[in-house]
Amino acid sequence: MSLNSTQIQALTTTQVGAISTTQIAGFTTTELGYLTSTQFGALTTTQIGVLTTTQIKAFTTSAYGVLTATQLSAFTTGDIAALKNEQINAMSTTAFNAFSTSQVGALTTTQLTALSTTQMKAFGTLQIGTLTTAQLAVLSTAQLNALTTTEVQYMTTVQVAGFTVTQTKGLSTTIMAGLTTAQVGALTTSQLAALTTAQLNALTTSEVSFLSTVQVASL
Repeated sequence: MSLNSTQIQALTTTQVGAISTTQIAGFTTTELGYLTSTQFGALTTTQIGVLTTTQIKAFTTSAYGVLTATQLSAFTTGDIAALKNEQINAMSTTAFNAFSTSQVGALTTTQLTALSTTQMKAFGTLQIGTLTTAQLAVLSTAQLNALTTTEVQYMTTVQVAGFTVTQTKGLSTTIMAGLTTAQVGALTTSQLAALTTAQLNALTTSEVSFLSTVQVASL
């Protein structure tokens, strides 16, 4: 199939959905870029599954704005890691909530720093628990504070201990009060020493009682 932009954009969603995997795999990146967001929404997981990472990157930002959870399931971790920041940012919160744990793990630090607070909040607890310490370390305090208490509580002690000092002292009092006792017990002395008076006052009696003598000495 070799069509110009006008011809490609004249295809109905029914016609787009009927394009064979052989045909779609043969599309150039330029041709794929011609697809409108409406046409992109008609692509099946089978069609998306045969595309290369280079082809996946060719879709427009507006196309990624209508990406469905079902379509996202056809993306490989390589596809996810190769996406441009603007393509990631165009995705809906519904799409973000549908990221598999392996797809979350594939997000690059550059992609993560560009996420909006709304997108961060759209992640589920399992997805947050998948983030590596390297990924978490690049998040801004605004991104971390956008998470719900439940999401933060799902973080492992290794993840919490991996927060930078800047991130730790930027955490909201709501998040501080919502930490589990195990998470509080995982805070490093450097993290604890950086806490503000407001953050320390936000800790519950249960959290404080879980501090070790070494931790208390660092306050």
